[in-house]
Amino acid sequence: MPRPRVTDRLDLDIMIVGAQKSGTSTLLSNLLCAPGVAPMHRPEIAYFTDDDEYERGGRGAVSKYFGSGASSDALRIGKNINLLDAPLAEIRRLLTDSPRVRLVAVLRNPVDRAYSAYWFAKRRGFEPAQSFSEAVDRELSGRSLEIARQDLREYIAIGEYAVHLERLYEEIGPGRVDVRLFEDLRADPRRMADDVLEPFGVTIPLSALPPARVNTSARARSQRLARLTSSSSRLRRMLRPMLSPALRGRIIRALVRHNEVPFRPPPMEDDVRAKLAEHFEPRNRRLEALIERDLSGWDQPPR
Repeated sequence: MPRPRVTDRLDLDIMIVGAQKSGTSTLLSNLLCAPGVAPMHRPEIAYFTDDDEYERGGRGAVSKYFGSGASSDALRIGKNINLLDAPLAEIRRLLTDSPRVRLVAVLRNPVDRAYSAYWFAKRRGFEPAQSFSEAVDRELSGRSLEIARQDLREYIAIGEYAVHLERLYEEIGPGRVDVRLFEDLRADPRRMADDVLEPFGVTIPLSALPPARVNTSARARSQRLARLTSSSSRLRRMLRPMLSPALRGRIIRALVRHNEVPFRPPPMEDDVRAKLAEHFEPRNRRLEALIERDLSGWDQPPR
């Protein structure tokens, strides 16, 4: 049943809030296969976490993310993997804009998630550490980097899921936070998407082709070029007043594609895995009690 929408708000029905490197792009691409779901023009909605964009108002955000002719009847689904542990002010922006939104959090073994996030940061030129071990020691010691995108280098803090969920539960109530596990998504992404859509009476037709895998592993040929094309780079700031957003985006995406080559990360060092497993063990037990799921499989190294 369509619901009325105002034209100056995104007024989302579903927002995927994380966690980064936990299959959120795969879930989103499956959700977008469903009938009656508004097509997305961008894979991530930065509106609530970008102060400048938020100040420009919701009307422009609707056009940016769903198009100038966005239907008010279509189900609106968004994704911003930074919202899981975002400041409460940014969560409240979302809830003010979209008072009926349901949040979806996909959680992955935090040790594996941290390792995957490290290689993603290296790929995009955000991470100066030469090894994952060095990055882990930096974070566990409390040191931070006074450079752009520090959030993407908090490999451990993001994986302390119970703290983030408790905060969301207090803010919005547990009934509107849909917690899912990466293992279930990997086993059957379409089924998970159908489960997420169930409260809205929408299912994905069997005829819909499953999307190709998204966010495949890669590495940067040049770390310097990766830094130049990152979201906070000087190159982007220089191009902003000279080119339209669409043309600027095409140029940046072409440079990123040229700079990336397929890459399979090496296995994590055993001592680093053991250190992280020890750190996360009590936090995983706290999460188990919170979401009432058995997470003992997270305590075992991958086969």
